Amino acid sequence: MEGFKLLLKEDIEKSLNGVSRQYLVGHLKKPQKLLHIDDENVEIGITKYTERTDEPPHYHTIATEYQYMLSGTTTYYNLDTGEEATYKQGDFYVIYPNTKYAQKSSPDTAILFIKIPSVNDKQTCNLSKEVEDWYRK
Repeated sequence: MEGFKLLLKEDIEKSLNGVSRQYLVGHLKKPQKLLHIDDENVEIGITKYTERTDEPPHYHTIATEYQYMLSGTTTYYNLDTGEEATYKQGDFYVIYPNTKYAQKSSPDTAILFIKIPSVNDKQTCNLSKEVEDWYRK
C-alpha cells in the first residue's frame, strides 16, 4: 500500500457523537462509525468523555498504551501499588503491559491513544471496595 489516506476532522468529530471511543487506525473486529485506516500493527484512536466517567479496572497483557491529553483531566489508580497519577491537557504518558488500573476522567476530557501491538488483550479486574471508594474520592 502506498499514498495517502485522510480522515476528515468533521467525520472524526461526528463519529464521536454518542460514543466515548473512536478508533482511527487498527485492524478492528468491531464495526466503527468512522471509516478507519486498517493496520495490523497499531491501534490509534480518541477517547472523549463529555461528563465525568469512571473506567472499570483492567489491564493489558501485551499492549503498551501511549496517550496524549487533548483536553481535560484524567486520573489513574494503580491497583497493585496504590500509586495515583493525574494527567492534564498537553501531557503525554505511557501505560505499560500488566499495569492493573482504574481510571476516572473529568467532563470534557479527550485523549489520543496509541496501542502497540494491535491486539485484543484487555483483562478486567474485580471492582474492589477500595476502588469504589477511590472513584468517590
